[in-house]
Parts: sequence; C-alpha cells; structure tokens
Amino acid sequence: MSDTARFTRLALVAACLLFSTAAIASDAESLFGRELSLIGLRPLNGFLFMIPPLAWNMALARKLDEDSFPGKAPKWYEGIEWTFRIGSMLYPVLLPIDTESSAFAPGLILYSAGLALYCASWIPFLMRPVPLWARTPIIEFAPAYLPILWLCGISMMTGSWAHGGVSAIFITLHVGEKAMIYKRS
Repeated sequence: MSDTARFTRLALVAACLLFSTAAIASDAESLFGRELSLIGLRPLNGFLFMIPPLAWNMALARKLDEDSFPGKAPKWYEGIEWTFRIGSMLYPVLLPIDTESSAFAPGLILYSAGLALYCASWIPFLMRPVPLWARTPIIEFAPAYLPILWLCGISMMTGSWAHGGVSAIFITLHVGEKAMIYKRS
C-alpha cells in the first residue's frame, strides 16, 4: 500500500472519529465533552475544517491523469515533505476553534476562498485530454500552492501561528517537490 493510500485511510478514520465526536459532544457539558477536555481536546476543533479538502482529495485523486504525476522526488525529500504534510493535517486536532476571536471571521473567509480556489485548480487536470493551457507553471502548480490559503484560514480560526508555520513549511516543500518533477519532465 502506498504512503498516499495509508495517509488517506488514516485521515478518513480520523475524520469519521472527529465528526462523530463533534456530533455526540456538541457542548462541553456532556459527559463525552468533559472526557475530551480532560485530555485537552474539544469537540469543535480545527480538524473539522480538514474534512472537506481531504474528502475532495480522496474522491478525485484517482481520476487525475497519470501525466499529472510524471516522476518522483528523492526519497529523503519525500520523507521530510510527508512529515510536514501529516503535521499540518493532523495538528488541527489539538486546536480548538475560537469563534470569539477577531481573527475567526477573516480566517473563515480565507479558508472558504482558499478551498474554492483549490478545488477549482483541479478542474483542468480532471478533463480529458488535459488542456494545453493547464500545463503552464502557474496553473500546473496551483494544486500544490493553493492549500496554503485554507491552511492559513484554519490557523487563523484556531489562533495557532505554529500551525501556520508548519503549514508554510509543508507547502514550500510540496511546491519544491512539484518543481523538481516539473523540471525533469
């Protein structure tokens, strides 16, 4: 099983657990909510905002043209990138959403706009054949660099600049991997 498949399955299981947790423990006064707070978790945490992009990836990644993946980066580079990928995707589990913060509304707007742009950036690569205009670097790299918008939106909604830093490192490595592959093709 590939690393991507393992990560996807792990993310799906985590999303299901967190979604059911949020549904059961919608307020901190419930027994389950109190138990979660004992280990430092809250039902409304940043991972809930990870579910839409992860679902999008799981639903459509198999439909991408094989030409979208012309090669691979060196193993050591992929290992570092995957470490930061997992960190940026799972760290929000520990981060409660702060709806009272002044950064919540701008973060939600950034998240929503970033998610819409990210999903739209996949559309040319789902077409058959992939349009020639989609092979320009700005379009071809878009699915690699646009996640920084929705990841920063999550960071703002949770008030975690550490998550923003981990996400920025991940996106830098992710775009670097895409650049290595693009340069070789």
